[in-house]
Amino acid sequence: MSENIERSTWTRFLVYWGPVVGYAGLIFYFSAQPNPEDLLLSFLFEDVSDKVLHAVEYGLLALVCYRAFRWGRGRLSLGRRSCWRL
Repeated sequence: MSENIERSTWTRFLVYWGPVVGYAGLIFYFSAQPNPEDLLLSFLFEDVSDKVLHAVEYGLLALVCYRAFRWGRGRLSLGRRSCWRL
């Protein structure tokens, strides 16, 4: 029984926190490139401001983080929940 609980905890962690880590990794990868506009679709840089692209990019990261914090925590004690909120 404890093995099932442990397995479901890891599954929940991967399902909710995996996209956060993956998306943050993508942001890191593209920000480390000398010319990221060469890797993305050209119309994005012609028609849309760089500031707007950054706002959308980090807005999506915020949504993925919200999803992970809201649904991916499992059964945490009150003390651990309070710690995450700080």
